Amino acid sequence: MLGKAKDELTCDFRETYGLDLPLMTDPLYAATLALGLRPSSRTMMKLAGMQFPLETELMALQADMLRWLCWSKTKDGEKGRKRPKPILARARKAEELETFDTPEDFMEKLEEIRGNGDRG
Repeated sequence: MLGKAKDELTCDFRETYGLDLPLMTDPLYAATLALGLRPSSRTMMKLAGMQFPLETELMALQADMLRWLCWSKTKDGEKGRKRPKPILARARKAEELETFDTPEDFMEKLEEIRGNGDRG
């Protein structure tokens, strides 16, 4: 887990157990705690290749199907026009976020954005 999801594991340990992963000295204890993480934790989702918890994906799918059913009963639906776009597909595109390695990198980008906003 440490090799594939160290940052996620660190966050999950802090959130779930109130512990700092870097301070843990017993690897067996850390492994035991890691196995106790819920399936929707950052670590487990990363290891499973998931972007969202299963429950969230199922709810989005339900909403998409309901929207499709309602649309299919309209005049546009009968003619196959203006089909609603799936929520889940849009959410997956939104996950392409910019990340930062250090607080300094974040602050530099924030100042850059603020500077561009002042000019506009």
